[in-house]
Amino acid sequence: MTVAKIAFTATLAFACGVVAFAQERTVTLPGVTLTAVDRAGEFYAIAGNSIFKFDSLGNRLDSVVADAPITLFDPGNGVRLLAYFRDKQEYAIYSPTLEERQRLPIDPSFAISPWLICASGDYDLWILDGADWSVKKVDTRKSTVTFEFTLDPTLAEKADFVGMREYLGFLFIHDRNNGILVYNRLGMKLRSFPAPGAASFNFWGEELYYFSDGKIHFTDLYNLETRTVPVESPCYTVVLGTGTAMFVICLF
Repeated sequence: MTVAKIAFTATLAFACGVVAFAQERTVTLPGVTLTAVDRAGEFYAIAGNSIFKFDSLGNRLDSVVADAPITLFDPGNGVRLLAYFRDKQEYAIYSPTLEERQRLPIDPSFAISPWLICASGDYDLWILDGADWSVKKVDTRKSTVTFEFTLDPTLAEKADFVGMREYLGFLFIHDRNNGILVYNRLGMKLRSFPAPGAASFNFWGEELYYFSDGKIHFTDLYNLETRTVPVESPCYTVVLGTGTAMFVICLF
């Protein structure tokens, strides 16, 4: 079983264009498959059926064990944390203290094979259907599809879709083989980022970032300015919190 060693640091310094940090605390967790951070800068690690929540100093705040493996975890809303269980074709809404508030199935009329879902606003969902690689936006209160588009079939047939998230009005789909794809509200593909070897992607203000080739790659979502910052530590991925908090994930 893969074990993640998570280093929590409170000193993120871009000295001479290189990230240097002083490790404050290390937490070891077996079987970590996903990581995420919410708007408050609190960190989540997903290991199989379990969700663990930490503050920026590495103190465990809450944890919960679900009844199925978690395919995707989206804490972007802050008060309505979404977990998707592909094996059960269900999703759950958790409170900030990881209490399950709702458990709902994906209506088969929306997707034959719901591969990924993510939140859109407070109550809407984006659903990526693995049967035809269509992407639907669903109003869950009215049970209606409000928008739909289909991914490029030549891209989709060779894809490995592992993540999806809405941010600042854009929809981001992480394809491990083709990079991070960015779509606007009308389903138009705007651009893609190669992101070789990236385990995930996140956001820092108005910037998209991901960790690849030993560097954190940043892109401003509006003016498309880019920057890269090397990380002086061997690691699997990097997740940034708020202020000076930084989480470095190493697998062994």
